[in-house]
Order: sequence, then structure tokens, then C-alpha cells
Amino acid sequence: MRYVRTFSQALTVVTLTAACGTGFRSSARRVEIPVVDLMPRFFSFLDSSRKVDSTARSGLFRQMVVAADTQVYAAFTDGPSARALNQYLRTVVRDTASMRVLHRTLAQELPRYTEAFEHHFPDAVWKGVVVYFMPWFYISDAGGGRVGDTEFLIFGLDQIARRGTDQDLGPLFHHELFHLYHARVQSQYRGMSRNQIPFFWQVWTEGLATFVSSRLNPSASMGQIMLDSTMIESVAGRTRALSAEIRERMDSVSDNIHQDYLSGRPRRADLPPRSGYYIGFRVAEKMASRYSLAELARLQPAMVRREMDIALAELTEGRSAPR
Repeated sequence: MRYVRTFSQALTVVTLTAACGTGFRSSARRVEIPVVDLMPRFFSFLDSSRKVDSTARSGLFRQMVVAADTQVYAAFTDGPSARALNQYLRTVVRDTASMRVLHRTLAQELPRYTEAFEHHFPDAVWKGVVVYFMPWFYISDAGGGRVGDTEFLIFGLDQIARRGTDQDLGPLFHHELFHLYHARVQSQYRGMSRNQIPFFWQVWTEGLATFVSSRLNPSASMGQIMLDSTMIESVAGRTRALSAEIRERMDSVSDNIHQDYLSGRPRRADLPPRSGYYIGFRVAEKMASRYSLAELARLQPAMVRREMDIALAELTEGRSAPR
């Protein structure tokens, strides 16, 4: 595969090309994921605004970076407000060099990430999906959602840059790409808000995405797989207690439960951030002894709950060792 950029005034579209045609492809048939790359516009803005005052700089950012994609910025950044933008432009200066390096890395490695994913999930269909690489005001390293008929997957190069330039971006890309795939093969909870989805399924989707990422990136460390170099130290030693707690709360639909175990800012001071990701990973690791990755992705909720209950009971009793 070779990496091709098609430029237009409005945006930069990145495609991957193999043989003839364009798109991310499996060997069996054409599969396309449009990638809208806003980073060249952002870097051009940086080069053009070095001697511009703060007020004019904000206006130039909106003109050069935001204007062609106002729908995306309105949906996923609330604007941004003038105050938020001014603060961002003062802060992002320290990360721009790293952002340039990571952007070059993505250009080189994206075909490899996509091929690895499609090797394991050849039935992936990406109709209605658009991937964005953009400055995202440090909101997140990755995320997104649906606007109309389009599902957006956003990678925030600014937040990613805070983890340094020597990181392997494969685990992050595969984690998020699997979420898109999983949501398409599992429709039971599609369109529901978080407080309508049982907690076991929330832990399962994050844990399985993390486990898939580990299988697709076998040389990555657990810190890289968890997208947090310090998590394992704070969570692994508490696996038994955390597994017991999560097992007790499997059917909860409380937002508070989600925040405690699956967010970066738990309400409870005694809980490590995102501990549910690690426990979910350990559950998927156990279940992988009986199911392939493709089978795990397609397990129905009732079966997931039964299998998860068994796995959490075993983890509570300490019947397995961490990776």
C-alpha cells in the first residue's frame, strides 16, 4: 500500500491506495474510510500567525482551521468559545513540535494499522464513517459521535502529543476503530444513552476494545495498551477487590457507577482512574481461551453477561495472573 493525499481548498483528504481505487482496503473487497486531515491547515496557521496579536490570531485560526469544518467543531467542541480558543492558542505552543512529529508518524503508519485490523475483522464495513485528525483543544486523544447520518471518529493530535513522540499509535487507533466496528455488529444498545445501558456491557465494550488492541499490537507494553503508563501500577494489585465490586454492579445503569470505574475522574477517591478498562481487559483475556476475536465481537449481551460473571468470579478468587 502507498499513502496518498488529495488536496483541496476546503480540506485535506487522506486515502490509502492499493492496486487501483482508493480507500482502506482488505484483500477481499474494497473498504473505504475517508480521513479528513486538518493538521496541515493547523500547521499553516501556526506558520502564518507568529507575528499576529492574540485577537487577530483567534480570527485567523477560525478562518484557516475551523471555517471549512464548522459542523464538526460545533458538534464536538461547542464552538469553541473565544475565551477557550484564546487559552488554547497560548497553551498549544508547547506541544506543536510533538504534534508535527506525530502527524508524520500517522502518515507513515496508518496503512499498517488498517491492514492489521482488517486482517482480523475482514467483514468490517465503514459506510457513513469519517475519521478526523485535528487540533481538538485537549478535549481527548480520541472520540467522536454521530451527526446526522455520519459517524465521526476524531483523533486529537494535541492531547496525543502530551504522551510524547516515541509512542506507538497503533493501540489507540485499533482501540477506537474496534469501537466503531463493535457498535456496528452489535445493535442492541444502539442509540441509547449511557444511563440506559447496563454497566456490564459498558465494561465489556471498553475491555474488549483494549484486549483487541493488545492482540493487534503484540509488542506494545501494557501501559501503551491501556493508554496510560501508570494505570497498571495502581490497578493490577487490586484486581480481586475491583472485580468483586464490578460483579456486584453488573446490571447498574447509574452514571455514577460509570464515572467511578470507566472515567478518568472517578468520584471515589479510593478508585484508580479507568480501572474498569483493566478489569474488562482481564475478562476478555479469560474469554479469549474459548472464543476467537471475531466471536468475542459478536457475542450477544446475554452470553456476555453469563461469561463475564464467571470470569469476574474467577478474578475475585485470584485464579489467574496478570499479563
